[in-house]
Amino acid sequence: MSNNKDSDDFKVVEVQNQYQGAQEFPEGTYGQPIHKDEPLKAKRYNPNRRHYSAFNYENKQLHHDMPRKYPGAHNPQDAPNEKGITDPEKE
Repeated sequence: MSNNKDSDDFKVVEVQNQYQGAQEFPEGTYGQPIHKDEPLKAKRYNPNRRHYSAFNYENKQLHHDMPRKYPGAHNPQDAPNEKGITDPEKE
């Protein structure tokens, strides 16, 4: 093993935490009476998280200079910064 402290092993995990995937049953199994009075989300709400969308390019860097062909479509590089999330401290 190398002693490289600048390893990018956790970069993928950090990026995954910035996105929120869709949940089929966010409140639990259908008809589940257990924990019915507890909040649905255990994590605190983070306004900087983005949702995955089936209508976005998976890797926006590959499509940087290619405009969309549909009239009125938004720019594929619509993210406010390179990470794809907003940072209220920078605004």
